[in-house]
Amino acid sequence: MNVEATSGFGAKLRSRRQQIKLNEHHLADRLGINAETVREWEQSHDLPDLTLAQVSDIAKALDTNPATLVPGHRSDLDNGVKLQYAGDADAITGKRGGAEYYTYHCLVRTHTAPNMVPLLVDVLRQGEDESQFNAGHPGGEFIYVLEGDVHMRWGDPEAPSKADLPQGSSIYIAPFVPHAFVATTPAARLLAVNF
Repeated sequence: MNVEATSGFGAKLRSRRQQIKLNEHHLADRLGINAETVREWEQSHDLPDLTLAQVSDIAKALDTNPATLVPGHRSDLDNGVKLQYAGDADAITGKRGGAEYYTYHCLVRTHTAPNMVPLLVDVLRQGEDESQFNAGHPGGEFIYVLEGDVHMRWGDPEAPSKADLPQGSSIYIAPFVPHAFVATTPAARLLAVNF
């Protein structure tokens, strides 16, 4: 499933682009697309689906966190609390190299903490040879190995740092550090909080 860019996405995209003094052509160059696509994203209310990776690439080009571009849930807190019941979470399949790599289960979000993106992540690839790096992303990331064991690589994809992490391990990843996880057990699940 893809992240649907809603009508608020275009306004947020345009606002951030203008805030950091980029014109449409400069942003398009950073993304390797044409300026007309940027213009369409900013003006349209019915945008095509964008994958989580595409939203992350756009956010990186704008030196921001993806959560600042994608509107969060708009409901108010109830006496300081926002609830999300079982079955209400969206699931997004993340792909790398054309293969399904992760399933992201979106946890509760609130407009009072728009940069916080909590996720349950099912690691779908198993074995070190299946490891494929992301490009890193804006904002820090906290990860807890909730189920199973994982192999992590980070840093330079040509000469990465590596670690085998059993269930119960936790990790902090600084902004824009490329990284990858693969399962070393038949199933692995991570709790990830991007901020």
